[in-house]
Amino acid sequence: MANFLNALKERVLVADGAIGTRLQALTGNTQSCIDGFNLDSSYAEIVSLVHRSYVEAGADIILTNTYGANAFKLDRYARKNQVLAINEEGARLARRASQNMAFVAGSVGPLERPGGAEDHAEEALVKVFAEQLRGLANGGVDLFLFETFQDPVESRAALTAAQEFDLPVIFSLGGVTNGRTSLGSTVEEFVVMACKFGVDVVGVNCRGAFDILESVERISQTTSLPLVAMPNAGSPEIDRGRVTYRAEPHFFRDYAKRLFEAGVSIVGGCCGTGPEHVRQMAEVAANTPAPAPRSVSDVRVISHSTVIEPEERQVSPVEEVFKEVPFIISVEMRPARSAPFQDFLEAGRTLARQGVHLFDVPDNAGAKVTTDAMVSAFRLQQETHIPTIMHLSASHRNLISTQSYLLGCSECGISSVLAITGDHPNVGDHDKYASRVNDLKSSVNLLKLINNLNKGKLFNGASCQRTSFFPGAGFNPMRKLTPQLKWLEKKVEAGAKFLYTQPLYDVADVERLNKALKPFGLPVLVGILPLSSRRNAEFFAAGKIPGVIIPDHVVERFRKVESKEEGVELGVQLAVEFLQAAHDMIDGCYLIPPFTKNKYDRVAEILERSGVNRQEVNV
Repeated sequence: MANFLNALKERVLVADGAIGTRLQALTGNTQSCIDGFNLDSSYAEIVSLVHRSYVEAGADIILTNTYGANAFKLDRYARKNQVLAINEEGARLARRASQNMAFVAGSVGPLERPGGAEDHAEEALVKVFAEQLRGLANGGVDLFLFETFQDPVESRAALTAAQEFDLPVIFSLGGVTNGRTSLGSTVEEFVVMACKFGVDVVGVNCRGAFDILESVERISQTTSLPLVAMPNAGSPEIDRGRVTYRAEPHFFRDYAKRLFEAGVSIVGGCCGTGPEHVRQMAEVAANTPAPAPRSVSDVRVISHSTVIEPEERQVSPVEEVFKEVPFIISVEMRPARSAPFQDFLEAGRTLARQGVHLFDVPDNAGAKVTTDAMVSAFRLQQETHIPTIMHLSASHRNLISTQSYLLGCSECGISSVLAITGDHPNVGDHDKYASRVNDLKSSVNLLKLINNLNKGKLFNGASCQRTSFFPGAGFNPMRKLTPQLKWLEKKVEAGAKFLYTQPLYDVADVERLNKALKPFGLPVLVGILPLSSRRNAEFFAAGKIPGVIIPDHVVERFRKVESKEEGVELGVQLAVEFLQAAHDMIDGCYLIPPFTKNKYDRVAEILERSGVNRQEVNV
């Protein structure tokens, strides 16, 4: 075939339609690794069939079935060692199906990194992309097409990796609405960045045609590069548990005309589109000349901002406690799902009379089902008049739900949130049914989101009612400190104002903790979780609860326990001894009730016997 870049100068081009949703529809398989179909003889012929159907429909460019064929995504299916093979064969399948009538574009999608963006250095991401690109190049693609990108870090890494190969590059943003990606960056910012890497074509995909057209109009004012536009077949709908797209093929004929009129050089389809959508666009393209060159001013507005009058920041009651109380007592309160909620509230009232300064309510700790954290925190604070911190997991809700939840918390009077990443569903009792939600990925991104809400901005930059959250973060001093401290730096940069630690059992660990955290200047409440039996001690020592480590000398003491009552008493006594020894070294304690009957009575007993609750402070 002719050279791709030459063809781009001579005429408008048509890319193919959806690959993933098309393969799922044809095979009925929505669970397997779609990219892995390339290596499975029973599925590879269907992949080839999809490619051929697009060529027959008039596509000038067909994409390889490799959108998610990177090491991170393939690792979910235990196929990390097949990155090269899957990409090479994906390119070969497309090449054979093209019959030298269409260009083959190596499809590369975002990585969707596990564990959070901050867990991976950008250099490591470059290597991941480079491995996939090498496989595609080995398989004989004519160009690379980076599609549905939204993350600036991943975008830089992908385009950096592409520099090693002498192939044309198309860079396409995904999920753009009102000129912004779902992560808040503007299309103009992305386009300027992509141009610095010398890409050959820029554009957008994976939104409805209306949004795609709007984005194209903005991009066309930012760069003179050729443009690509690949809309979905409308917005996704859920019909009887299946995701469907309903925009009819004839609808794409009209939008192809409008996109070409807007200066687009390549039109194609994304999710939900098929050969008939492509056929309609190809018929329009056959009668459309190449777009005239565009001239773009060097002076442009990258983002639009509104001047907001500054408001006096409201001081959270939790913040007042941290400012005024010399030794803070916070107690974790977990409503039992099988006991009356009133028992939970009564325990709170009892502890309030014991001199507790703060309550905190976990968010499905241990990946277990409990009464909603917001409802529990609101009712507890309402009943006891004790400021209550709500834990919030970054991995239990999607981005929309998390922001709505936080706005609701603010209206309920919950003014402080402890941002955590959250326990993986495999830890709990719903491991076969529940899934981790990766929109936010980490507590750092959750803290950034909270900081934005405090400024009156949603994650994507849209305006909202300002909140006044006093955000905190967790810290695990029992793991290797160097990576923990680097991670803590990111939490502090994202807005963390206080820290709660995982449980400690040795004063030596407190000394080590203080030395490590002194440069941060944040108040720290040290976790205390009384053990209750030999089995309990050995359970934690075996690493059953993430982040909780029991010293050997504590386990040895529990191995000498001969009765249930002795175990409970030893746990209380060790907690009292630890509190008394560490009292003058710490800002306060975060008491986690033991796993025993009458657990809140044990907390009250620890407070009374240690004497830490006997202090006169007016907050």
